[in-house]
Amino acid sequence: MAKPGRNDPCHCGSGNKYKKCCLAKDEAAERDSLVETRARRHHSAAARPLPSDRLVAEVAAYLRRAEEEDAYEDELDAASNAVVQLVGAGKLDEAEAAARDLLLRFPDVHDGWDRLGMVHETRGDPPCSTSSPSSSKHSIRQSRPNRPAIDPARRGRRPSHHRLP
Repeated sequence: MAKPGRNDPCHCGSGNKYKKCCLAKDEAAERDSLVETRARRHHSAAARPLPSDRLVAEVAAYLRRAEEEDAYEDELDAASNAVVQLVGAGKLDEAEAAARDLLLRFPDVHDGWDRLGMVHETRGDPPCSTSSPSSSKHSIRQSRPNRPAIDPARRGRRPSHHRLP
């Protein structure tokens, strides 16, 4: 049923215009129905978590992770700086112990190796021969003695059976 216009005759049959007869009563009933619908929606929305609730939870989790990472980095910085200060103070045995502790506590970070190198450099220790790439190649070659030697004159050339006619 179509809603009557304001100046149409009232649907109740009184003969008056709709705006003078039942308009206020119908609008009040419509408002009550709208309020009731909104209340039902609010109640059902409160029963299930809203996306904004999930968003708040995700932001809180992100902030917790960021705080944990900051604490991890602060601890790493403090330990690394302690080694530098010990080296600066000339306490090289303590600095080496602290650098090795740094390696154990933070194995995925290069700072422990850097600080240990700093200690050895300050002591004047010669560089470790196994750490240089050229010496490691040499040790690999020595570990495979059955490998044929490459003639330096032929280096970079294809074997004769691979040559194109």
